[in-house]
Amino acid sequence: MLRRLLAVIVLALLVGGGFVFWHYRRVIPVPRNLGEVGVRVRDAKLITKTRTALSLHARLKECRIQTVVEDGVVTLRGRVADEGLKQRAEDIVAVVPGVRQVVNHIRVSETPPESMLTHERSLGETLDDRALDVRVRLALSLNRDLKGADIKTVVYRKKVTLSGEVATIAQRQAAVRLARETSGVEEVIDRLGVRGADATMAAEAQQTLANNPNLSGYRLKVRQDGVRLIISGRVGNGAEKELAEMLVGAVARGEVKNEIVVGFR
Repeated sequence: MLRRLLAVIVLALLVGGGFVFWHYRRVIPVPRNLGEVGVRVRDAKLITKTRTALSLHARLKECRIQTVVEDGVVTLRGRVADEGLKQRAEDIVAVVPGVRQVVNHIRVSETPPESMLTHERSLGETLDDRALDVRVRLALSLNRDLKGADIKTVVYRKKVTLSGEVATIAQRQAAVRLARETSGVEEVIDRLGVRGADATMAAEAQQTLANNPNLSGYRLKVRQDGVRLIISGRVGNGAEKELAEMLVGAVARGEVKNEIVVGFR
């Protein structure tokens, strides 16, 4: 009698378990292809890797760049201060292991959005930077030697970035000197372009690449676009691409856009 009772109980449990499984399997989605799970896991890891890579860059870590990954394709969104930073963000993400393609939807704004400038700053630091920005712009406006110059200023934690265009090298030097001498300024970043000096700057950068023993064998080209220098051509590895950008950056008075392709067909 006891055995029959136990058998009935076991049978009831099996039937009940089968009914529960049949009912809830319709509710809980099951991936059609188990490979989809692997793709999602890889994409989640790529999001972490790409965000980490961007955060290690000295200037990009201050920008709020969003990364979305779908099957190895990374889409970048956000805002940066110039085209050079936009391209640099793409280059950094493109070489992260596992990334198949980068879609760059980053917007360029010469004056970073308030959310970017206040990132990791206290209210007191933000107010101090605004006051310092006013003092720097006032000092520039009160110098008659800078008449006709188109100079923009951005202040972040007492670091002043000068961008725009001036008529002569003397104006550029005067603007940088005035900014450095302004009370409260700890550092000045010079991104000013000089009208009329574009061809000379591009030629100087081209000669610098030609004189470097590691790059002289490549046919790298440097051209001017506004206040930017653009490098193009092919090199053998990523280190040579970085070296070319560093050498041109030492000559440039504006941003550097690196369009060099790594590898040969």
